[in-house]
Amino acid sequence: MNEFIYDLIEKLEEKDPREILAEETDPEYYYALSEAREDLFEWLPLRQDSEVLMIGAEYGAFCGLAEGIKAFDIFDPSENAIAVVRRRLGDRADNIGLFKNEPKKLYDAVLIPFIREGMLSSYGVSSELEPFLEYCSRFLKKDGCLVFAADNSDSLRYFAGKEK
Repeated sequence: MNEFIYDLIEKLEEKDPREILAEETDPEYYYALSEAREDLFEWLPLRQDSEVLMIGAEYGAFCGLAEGIKAFDIFDPSENAIAVVRRRLGDRADNIGLFKNEPKKLYDAVLIPFIREGMLSSYGVSSELEPFLEYCSRFLKKDGCLVFAADNSDSLRYFAGKEK
């Protein structure tokens, strides 16, 4: 993890994400803390009894999806990534599970909001996309769906100022 993640953990111990966004000009803070990112998966037809697994903590940016469903679990092998989500959420989410190790149950949907360089190997699979997606599909129920987003030059991270 880079130094940014440690700084973010520290800031989240002291302030609400909205306060941090009001003070910081670095686009990485906007990318990490903006509620606008939740729109990425908003279109999914999730039911009240849906159980969803997100691969990659992504700063907890998608935890709003937990509202109105049975369970929203996050699997990320990075303790620092999990720490950011834990501090961001505080005690607000009783249906959100955070896992550093592989979860032991199956899900209605598995979401991959972003695939970072080097991310695939952190999950113990090859650096090729197809084996990673096969690995992620192991967590799906029989009729479950696997959804992933690919970064592109029109994405929020670039809109917020990240260099292309």
